Amino acid sequence: MSKTKNISFVTPYLSGTKWLELHLASIRKFHLHADIVISAPDESARKIVERFGGRYFDNNRDYFQAIAFLFETAKHDTIVLSDCDTVLFAKIDYLAAKLKDFDLVGIEERIRHATKDRWFRFAPGYTDLTFIIFSRAKARANNPSWPHFPPFTPTPKNQNNEDHYTFCELMSKHYYLRPYTTTKYGLGNLIRDGDKNILWHQWFGSWEKRASFISEREREDNPYKNMAELIAAESRFLADYPQLDFSQVKKAFE
Repeated sequence: MSKTKNISFVTPYLSGTKWLELHLASIRKFHLHADIVISAPDESARKIVERFGGRYFDNNRDYFQAIAFLFETAKHDTIVLSDCDTVLFAKIDYLAAKLKDFDLVGIEERIRHATKDRWFRFAPGYTDLTFIIFSRAKARANNPSWPHFPPFTPTPKNQNNEDHYTFCELMSKHYYLRPYTTTKYGLGNLIRDGDKNILWHQWFGSWEKRASFISEREREDNPYKNMAELIAAESRFLADYPQLDFSQVKKAFE
């Protein structure tokens, strides 16, 4: 059996069918026979998922409940949890193989804003759940609350404090992928391992149901000034794909 067949790709879907199609197509491009599981709050994306040979579950659960369900529903011990607004650019078998020496592969929360001179996410030593690879057996052994997340205690430091940081706290040895930015595609990140392009993540790709995060009046914690700016950046990416312009990328982790 190939290594790919021993990996489960799991994704909690909220909204954004264009991103979901790219997400699924990119997985199938590099992992033709991998297990794919999607959890969604309704039936809206079932046909898309099944077209790509994925398993679809209509689960009216909140974000963390959906992830707990996915962890238990995956067929294999090696799990890739990724957002539906991520697009793969490479096979990730070799990253999964790093679990022999590491507990988790992910993106460290040291991510500078694409258009502003400040950090967008800053929490050294932590990973988001945007894209992580881990062993279910090891995560279960380290987590007395499995498959749910134990409570996260925010640190008093000047950093982001996301509830799901508790997951990476359970896994002490991390292998980090690095984020890059390009203003052409707005608030998104090209994720690399050294010089190798691994994936793209478009922040707020599920804006259709998360528009409350964006207001017409810019605030420090808003990623865009308004919805038009967000949609324009997203449209440029979708129009260019797969011939994306990464000629002006900059490090976002320094």
